[in-house]
Amino acid sequence: MTTSDYAAGALPLRRHRRLRIAFYALVMTIGLATSFYPTFLSGFRRMQPDAGDPMLNNYILEHEYRVFTDTRYRFPLWSPPFFYPEKNVLAYGDNLFAGEPLYALLRLGCGPAGAFQLWAMVVLVADFFAFLYAARKLRIGPPLAAFGAYLFAFGVPRAAQFNHPQLLLNMFSPIALLLTWRFLLAPSRRLIAGSALAFYLQILAGYYLGWMLLLGASVFVGAVLAFDRETRRRAANFFHHHGRFALLLACGWTAALWVLMRPYWEAMSFVGPRSWRDVANFLPHAWSWLSVQSGGLYARWLHPPRWAPAPWEQYLFLGFAFWIVAALSLGFIARRSSGDRNERVLVVASWATFLVLFLLSLRIPGRIADLIPGSRTLLSSTPSLWRIVYAVVPGARAIRAVSRIWTAAYLFLLAGALLGADRWIHRRIAHRRARQTLVAALLIAGMVEQWNSRLPSFRKADFFGRAAAAANFFRSRGCSIGRVEPDPMLPWYTGELVGMWAGLEAGIPVVNGYSGNIPPGYPSKKGMRNPRLLKIWLGKSMRDDCVVAGSPTFER
Repeated sequence: MTTSDYAAGALPLRRHRRLRIAFYALVMTIGLATSFYPTFLSGFRRMQPDAGDPMLNNYILEHEYRVFTDTRYRFPLWSPPFFYPEKNVLAYGDNLFAGEPLYALLRLGCGPAGAFQLWAMVVLVADFFAFLYAARKLRIGPPLAAFGAYLFAFGVPRAAQFNHPQLLLNMFSPIALLLTWRFLLAPSRRLIAGSALAFYLQILAGYYLGWMLLLGASVFVGAVLAFDRETRRRAANFFHHHGRFALLLACGWTAALWVLMRPYWEAMSFVGPRSWRDVANFLPHAWSWLSVQSGGLYARWLHPPRWAPAPWEQYLFLGFAFWIVAALSLGFIARRSSGDRNERVLVVASWATFLVLFLLSLRIPGRIADLIPGSRTLLSSTPSLWRIVYAVVPGARAIRAVSRIWTAAYLFLLAGALLGADRWIHRRIAHRRARQTLVAALLIAGMVEQWNSRLPSFRKADFFGRAAAAANFFRSRGCSIGRVEPDPMLPWYTGELVGMWAGLEAGIPVVNGYSGNIPPGYPSKKGMRNPRLLKIWLGKSMRDDCVVAGSPTFER
């Protein structure tokens, strides 16, 4: 009997394939229900969580859908009609190319808002099953594999980023990890090519997710090579015999990356990289990894301090059940036994990857930094090892929200911790019923800890109704360029997004704009409300009758 036959608590589920499938479906359904209950309970009349980045991502997906399906749509792929007269503005943020086919499929039967609501749900389901597949291929028992998939797809850090839907498209990362590990165990052309494809697709899904995955995988591979002589020997032997294939693959992958990233490099040369001061505001603190959202189970005790900058990026706590599992995996590492050498290497490398990413991204408290000679000079006025990453790692200067390192750090630690805990539970707890009880308790506790009773939402009819009214206004005036003056009672970005959607529906470019960057010289948030400044920035007069005031009826 193999190790996989003894996976903790798995015996009843292994005997019945249908029971396993039903079990996975139940866990996934609970995650979907607890993550989108405001949408379900409103009959899809409400969207989550706010009319900010979700509406921007919906806009990007809709723009791309019209580029490929509407022959009357006249705007190029990389130049959607906002921030007029600037071009290449799609490269100011994530393009969501890997998520577009799914949106287009859903769009065939739904309007833009309904398709986007379903898109977010299906994407998280894909995240769940991608991690579940990888975990099962790593021979992690069904209960703990489902536990990890639930945390990966529906955990607090992911749910806290529902206002950044570009961070939901994470289904390629577990596959990339699995293929990379398999390549290290038994190098082959098929595995290295599959791994390269998975990494590329994750970059295609989102720059942050792809870049963080590459950084984490680099640390992981380095750790495996450092800890295991046999892996170094296998890798050296592969590249010795298949060096030409590996070189051609690397050149092809780099060329494909260049095609994808060229518009971004052009945009960065225009708008400039992120300043270190901007990046420093988003560095995670030690307490970030113990923080949850308002409405979370532990919100009363584990919440960022009120002075915390960008608190919405600091909800990184996965729950006590997860850290119990992680602690059990340390017991597996400490207990050496025959037949588990490769598994132990995976667990050690996963822990090493998490710790390295954690330390690299951590904001070092001032008193501790003062104890490090030369830290203020080397690491700047905001001490963090990320200052070195920012300076020397390619692509790092496009990263602002460093706290999103959790997307890679937790991926690797989840895989290693679950595997180590699974093996430890089996080998240290002889009684099968006791094993099943323990893993069931961990699964239930882990799911409960992700619950949030105050998930925000807004009425989508108010937002899209406002945009439709402005679009009709533009059509009635025969406008070729439009502008929607944001309602001062709304967040400035909501007003800008109303204008963007109005232009999209009317088929005209608009001066309104909201994205991850802004064009140089573009008026400030206050300046955007000043028609005179706008006309100066445009360099020519804009018809006064093509500027429409925002409607005051929008409800948050």
